[in-house]
Amino acid sequence: MIKNLILAMAMLMIQLAFGNHPNPGEKSPLTTTQIEFFSGNYEDALSLAKSKNLPVFIDVSASWCPVCKRMKKEVYTDSNVAEYYNTNFVNLTIDAESEQGKQIMERYELKGFPSYVYLKPDAMVNFKATGFQSAADFLKNGKNGSGK
Repeated sequence: MIKNLILAMAMLMIQLAFGNHPNPGEKSPLTTTQIEFFSGNYEDALSLAKSKNLPVFIDVSASWCPVCKRMKKEVYTDSNVAEYYNTNFVNLTIDAESEQGKQIMERYELKGFPSYVYLKPDAMVNFKATGFQSAADFLKNGKNGSGK
C-alpha cells in the first residue's frame, strides 16, 4: 500500500515538473496564474501572431514606474485576466526606455506609463489604453482589443 502511494506521488511530481506548457494562444490545462509574455522581440511577436491569426497585446512600461509594478502585481496575476490574455493574444512586454520601446512609443503615439496597445493579427491598431485599470476593466479592454 505504501509503495503504491509513493509511486503515485512520484508520478504526479514528474507530471507537474515535465508536463506540457502551452504556447501563446493555446489554453493551459492548469489554472493560469499570470499573463505569459512572449520572450522574443516586437517583429517576432507580430510574425507569431500572424501565423496563429491572433491579435497582439503590447504592455509598454518602465522599471521605475509604480503604476506599472502595481499592474504586474495585481492585475496581470488575476486568473481571469491571465486566462483570457493567454488564450486570445500573443502578449509582449516592452521596456519603454529601450531602443525598441522608444520606437514603439513613437510609432503608436503613447504618452504615459503603463501603455497598452492591442493590435489585430495584421498589425493594425485595434485599441489603445494607458494607466492603472482594475482587473475587470482590463478584461473589458482585452475583449475590446481582441475584437471579440
